[in-house]
Amino acid sequence: MKWLVSVPESVNGAVRMHLAQSGGRKGDLSKFVVEAVEGEMARRTVVLVREGNARAGVEDVQRAVRAAVAVVRAERFTGVVRDPSPSGPVSGGSKSAVPFLSPSGT
Repeated sequence: MKWLVSVPESVNGAVRMHLAQSGGRKGDLSKFVVEAVEGEMARRTVVLVREGNARAGVEDVQRAVRAAVAVVRAERFTGVVRDPSPSGPVSGGSKSAVPFLSPSGT
């Protein structure tokens, strides 16, 4: 996917100088932008999760943690990846058709 992005000249110069000083090659500007966008999306996701968790009660958080641990254990010991939603394995959900892949690829 190609984007057409406008940035201030000062940002353009600073990024290109940084890439040049770090031995940048062709394609590094695109990689830099992708990493920056992914980093900002992750930061915003963390902010949203923290805001949501701030409104959650202790029991809600503990229940979510127990559910997540149960899903991971089920995947680890049965080899079947399950849906981590509340209707998933903790409360009787069905198995997913996604197989678990071991480090050996089997």
